[in-house]
Amino acid sequence: MDELGEAFEELSNNYDFLKKKFLKIKRKMNSSKIKYLHYLKRKKFYLPQFKTHKRILMLTKFLVRLNFL
Repeated sequence: MDELGEAFEELSNNYDFLKKKFLKIKRKMNSSKIKYLHYLKRKKFYLPQFKTHKRILMLTKFLVRLNFL
């Protein structure tokens, strides 16, 4: 009976440890999801502006090359 009690206690301790680890990972994952969604919102908002600025920069580089060549 003692061996059975020790085995049950060990399983119970392992269960508690794994449950805490799972909850920690779950909180981290939820935090990462929130950060990712925030990133997607910002990307969606800034992407058109970025494309415009990129076109302006490329045009400026082209014009600078023409003037210096």
